[in-house]
Amino acid sequence: MVAGPGDELVTCTVRGTSTLKSTAEAAGLFRDVEGQRFYFCCRRCQDLFDAEHLASNPAA
Repeated sequence: MVAGPGDELVTCTVRGTSTLKSTAEAAGLFRDVEGQRFYFCCRRCQDLFDAEHLASNPAA
């Protein structure tokens, strides 16, 4: 994936693949946890992150 002018690449927290920040944000493929933003390449990765985060932080 190649970012164009003004595009920023971010890394999927689960798979480690690159994705465009603007695309991830437009699709809602991110989570903000304790002041840190985590990006995802797809809904499946976001769901896996959510499941893991809830399992390790049940009060969250």
